[in-house]
Amino acid sequence: MKSPYRVSLSGTFSTGKSTLVKKLALLLDSKQVMKYYIINEVARKVLQQGYKLDKEANIESYLFYIFLQLQEERIGSQFDILISDRTLIDLLAYVRVNNDQTIPLMFTKLLQEIIWRGKQYFTHYCYIPIEFLPVDDGVRCIDIDYQKLVDLELTKIFNELSINPIIIKGDLDKRIDTVYEVIKKDQVLN
Repeated sequence: MKSPYRVSLSGTFSTGKSTLVKKLALLLDSKQVMKYYIINEVARKVLQQGYKLDKEANIESYLFYIFLQLQEERIGSQFDILISDRTLIDLLAYVRVNNDQTIPLMFTKLLQEIIWRGKQYFTHYCYIPIEFLPVDDGVRCIDIDYQKLVDLELTKIFNELSINPIIIKGDLDKRIDTVYEVIKKDQVLN
């Protein structure tokens, strides 16, 4: 059996992570890849449970997010291929940018330690930079300045963790090709 192959896609809101993951799943289906798992839309699941995110997030939101993400990663660890449209690195970027004084410093330190410990979980970290304006879908924040701050913080965190992510850019087809080629190159796919 091959070692598990785990790809994370990090980027701010409205950079196309979820769309990319959904289209990548269709490609894997068309290639008849059977044992893969997608972690998609954890943030939306948090919102669907009535928690706030982005600028309005609070400690309960963050804790529920961490719980769902770690739960999904545990479930996904049983599959040969896992693709996640976010990681806890993304969450840490939001926590830092929001700089909410009601969030205990120890919470942020604990989140950083969880991330550091889990750094080896993903085989490849991918980063999707901002390439177009946020889409107002009634769910996501559309504040461009906020988006840029989160994006900058993501790059700082990657630096702090000595992670050199694969940069995923271009239109949807180019993004799919880039991620698929990384997986294929590592001979995870036949």
